[in-house]
Amino acid sequence: KERYNREAKGSGRTIGTGVNDGWLWVKTRFDLAAADDLRDSTINVDVDKGVVTLTGTVASAAQKTRAETVAKAVDGVTGVKNMLKVSTGNTNANANANARKANTNR
Repeated sequence: KERYNREAKGSGRTIGTGVNDGWLWVKTRFDLAAADDLRDSTINVDVDKGVVTLTGTVASAAQKTRAETVAKAVDGVTGVKNMLKVSTGNTNANANANARKANTNR
């Protein structure tokens, strides 16, 4: 349990005080990483009293739904808070376009 807590803290994640939270954190992360259709996603996992919170970014709404389904399927998870954001894929392009526009308006 202490090892899981150190690993979670080192990656900026949290594990709550529930009896199985450390195991649920490891198992949920493993299952998400093993899902072929989620490999390109950045999904962070936090667990508190059996409730898994998913944060990060995925490429599509289907991946967001899939991640929640995978987390809910982990034995012992009592709930899932899906706070994943769907990446538009053009965030850098939009930022660069806005920067160019701002520079031409000077």
